Amino acid sequence: MPVGEHYRFVVCSEAAGRVPSTTGSDIDPPAGLDSEPAAPSATCTWNVPHRLAKEVLTMRIIRFSDASDGGSVFSELELTFPERDFDQFGGTYQLSKALNPTCAVIVDLPSELDQSWHVAPDRQFVILLTGCLEVETTDGQTRRWNPGDIFMADDTSGKGHRTRVVDGPVRLVFMRMPANFDVQSWSAEERPS
Repeated sequence: MPVGEHYRFVVCSEAAGRVPSTTGSDIDPPAGLDSEPAAPSATCTWNVPHRLAKEVLTMRIIRFSDASDGGSVFSELELTFPERDFDQFGGTYQLSKALNPTCAVIVDLPSELDQSWHVAPDRQFVILLTGCLEVETTDGQTRRWNPGDIFMADDTSGKGHRTRVVDGPVRLVFMRMPANFDVQSWSAEERPS
């Protein structure tokens, strides 16, 4: 086995000598590993690099949405990465379920931006590129995001939220989602934040 790689056991129910991938195509066991199962049976066990092990990653995304009282509230989406793919160099990467935005725009918010109560113009994922942005919901809760962070603005009716640039200018991407986007089936679960 190569020195310095992290290894984990993977059990598969495929024919000996193959590791199933979630994309539907099998790959050969990594170089240096036996192509025969550890024990004669219908299953096979290999000591394979961590990058090939079956593990589902998760990521939390803050969402603010309409509350039953006409206000807005924060919650957390737990996003899973159930899809796996392999590149031509032997690397493995994991993907979330696909998103199909209606459009995406890049926005520049000035340093002095301090908006009063307003609703999101569309259901949208927001990805910060530069600066620091703060949002307040009607229950008095605030959250801040920095470059590389993503959140979902999903309060399209009611009183809405307040937005303030903390460190600007802020550049961000709005990925506008269709009105019928089912956020619960896209993410693993949602909980109060």
